[in-house]
Amino acid sequence: FRRRLKVRQARLNAFADAYPEYCREYKNILFQRVALSFAIKTIKHDLHSGKLGAKAFSQIEEKLKKELKKLPKISSSLLLTKRHDLIENVPLFSGLPKDMLNILATNARYVNFLPEDIIFKQGDRGRSLYIVVNGTVSVFHNSANGDVIPINDLQKGSFFGERALLGNKVRSATVKAKTHVILLRLSAKKINQLAIKLPELKARLGAEDLSRREADLHRQRD
Repeated sequence: FRRRLKVRQARLNAFADAYPEYCREYKNILFQRVALSFAIKTIKHDLHSGKLGAKAFSQIEEKLKKELKKLPKISSSLLLTKRHDLIENVPLFSGLPKDMLNILATNARYVNFLPEDIIFKQGDRGRSLYIVVNGTVSVFHNSANGDVIPINDLQKGSFFGERALLGNKVRSATVKAKTHVILLRLSAKKINQLAIKLPELKARLGAEDLSRREADLHRQRD
């Protein structure tokens, strides 16, 4: 239990470091909600114990509930904006109309990893593209004779796993978290479903697939 708690706390700390404004907003609203809810619970206790009359209780409860309703919902606009910007930096999506980028951003999800966590292994079936939001990941290849060949370290704004969007592809390398990492994950399945409705996105995926096939063919000839 302590180990799991420590892992969760580390992930929360990493998220707080990456999104301080969002966390401050979240804490502020949460504390107000807790305080008002506790106040309602307290006056209910006072009513049942005879310390507070029914009329006074009704008036106070109504005011407290009104204040609860006034509290704004915790905004996801900051995260959505970051998603939009990060996705647009991926060449495959760069320059797409804003409404398309918003759809992609809405369907994207944040995931986080601790140092040494394996994000995916070479040979795994590809199901998602990842964009580095915070931290560093290491990319390496396992050769046929068992050697580990470092390829690259990727940091904020970099992306990897794009082959997953081009059909039922297997991962060509292993990616591991080098530090605490927050990634934006885009599901290949959802992107391909969107591509059916969005001709421009479908055309880009097709062009990228053709480019990759030609590059693979040239490497085989060499």
